[in-house]
Amino acid sequence: MKKELLISVIFLLIGINASYSQSNGNVNMKVEEQQQAHYTGGDNAFYKYVYSHLAYPTCVKGKYINDNVSISFDVMPDSTLQNFVVLKDVECNIAQTIIDIIRPLKFAPSIQNGTKVKENVMYSFPIRIKN
Repeated sequence: MKKELLISVIFLLIGINASYSQSNGNVNMKVEEQQQAHYTGGDNAFYKYVYSHLAYPTCVKGKYINDNVSISFDVMPDSTLQNFVVLKDVECNIAQTIIDIIRPLKFAPSIQNGTKVKENVMYSFPIRIKN
């Protein structure tokens, strides 16, 4: 009987020690926060903003253009946008008009391991043009 009680107490102590070690390890673990750079209102809000501010150049008035304009840009750690690159444009340099619209916007920067990433992040947005 004493032997069984002693074995039970040993297993109980081992279990408590393992449980304490695991919980202690979790407390000391650094929480790794990850986030991709994004427009703070979300993609729908981004597109809504662009289309509500888009005034087509005179050279496309009356034309039907069903195509994409693709623009990439860097989202900097301070939330500003830089290094715009036109990947695909349509008539009358509409891509530049769109760049002028989105240049002043702020995006949430990319975060890795709980800190803002110092590297530039490239984003591309195809934008549908129907006039």
